[in-house]
Amino acid sequence: MKTGKNDRTEEEMRKNDGFTLVELIVTVAIMTVLIGFVAPSINSLLGFEAQKATGRVTAALDNTRVQAMNRLVGEMKLEYKEGQGYYITEYLDLGKDSRKDSYEQQEEKVASNKVRIRYKLSDKANPIEMKEESDKSLILTYNRETGGFRPVQTSVMLPDEVSESLQKNEDIQFHDGTGYCEWIEIRCGLRTRTIYLKQETGGYEVKVN
Repeated sequence: MKTGKNDRTEEEMRKNDGFTLVELIVTVAIMTVLIGFVAPSINSLLGFEAQKATGRVTAALDNTRVQAMNRLVGEMKLEYKEGQGYYITEYLDLGKDSRKDSYEQQEEKVASNKVRIRYKLSDKANPIEMKEESDKSLILTYNRETGGFRPVQTSVMLPDEVSESLQKNEDIQFHDGTGYCEWIEIRCGLRTRTIYLKQETGGYEVKVN
């Protein structure tokens, strides 16, 4: 009888030992996988992606302005690529001579498909949704004389155009459109960030909604 009582006690103790090492490893692995799925959703919900995208767009604006003030060409193109996300390409001519290899293009992904970006032109009544109108890229550059924005460009400056202007000792002919970009809105999750462009000074202001 005494032995049976001890056996029951040992059995109860084994049941109350908790997780084994294998069970603990499996539990941690499952939690890691779940966090991997949940974290991006929370990230989007809180608007962190919108914040990062806004930072990348404003950084491109700053760099483009510096290049436009000091080089022959300094332009940036914001565009949406179907199924890939949003990209900014910076176009720069080093302005040293007429060689085509002095012309550079630098592309950077600024936002994923989860983000929605639209912009407003001064000569258009409605904002342009880039994801819905993927051919509506936004090309911006600056006026070297005033430091302010030039009208939105209808197309980017090509190396052949720059080279030809240099060879003829002529001023670069920009592809000015009829309107200016008033703002760029970046939305993701519950937050919206709007970059308001200041036409005359070339500056901008970011507001969080």
